[in-house]
Amino acid sequence: MRYYYKLNFPVKFLRDDIDVSGYTNSKGRIFSVKTQEYITPEAFNFLCSLGLIPNAHAYIFLRKPLETSSIHTDDIGAYVKRIWAINYTWGTDKSDMAWYKPLDTIKKKEVLVTTAGSDYTEYLTNEVEELERHMVNGLFLTRTDVPHSVTNYDLANDRWSLSVRILDILYDWNRIVKTLDPFIE
Repeated sequence: MRYYYKLNFPVKFLRDDIDVSGYTNSKGRIFSVKTQEYITPEAFNFLCSLGLIPNAHAYIFLRKPLETSSIHTDDIGAYVKRIWAINYTWGTDKSDMAWYKPLDTIKKKEVLVTTAGSDYTEYLTNEVEELERHMVNGLFLTRTDVPHSVTNYDLANDRWSLSVRILDILYDWNRIVKTLDPFIE
């Protein structure tokens, strides 16, 4: 099983006029933003043409130099995992994403809420075993219902990621991979 796919859409995804400078010195690492202020109108229309209607809000994730995120899943409340997201990463090409399997001994974990209001479940390093790790940048489809983390190895540059989700929360992994197959590198 793969946990991410590099994407090559026939349209430009990220707008040229975005400004994340207001987030650079923030204590937070996740920010809720308006999707259409970050993706191009062509990208929005392209996703809609595939039946993938983007949520009104997306998330910006920030990882400072030499910083690693917690190991976590993206959730929707206490009972539903958000299965996948379309991410666009920029700022450095020296980062990776890892996916993990919770150990069988781990009991159900409490759902937490980020500073941006999104639900997640966090895991400690001794509660998981690593499954896969890849350098990721640019546009990609990623599995978010599997515990994952991001590390920025860059010594000087921030790693930014825009994470776009769609309205249909039950759109499963196999279905999205099939839908996006013509655009997978």
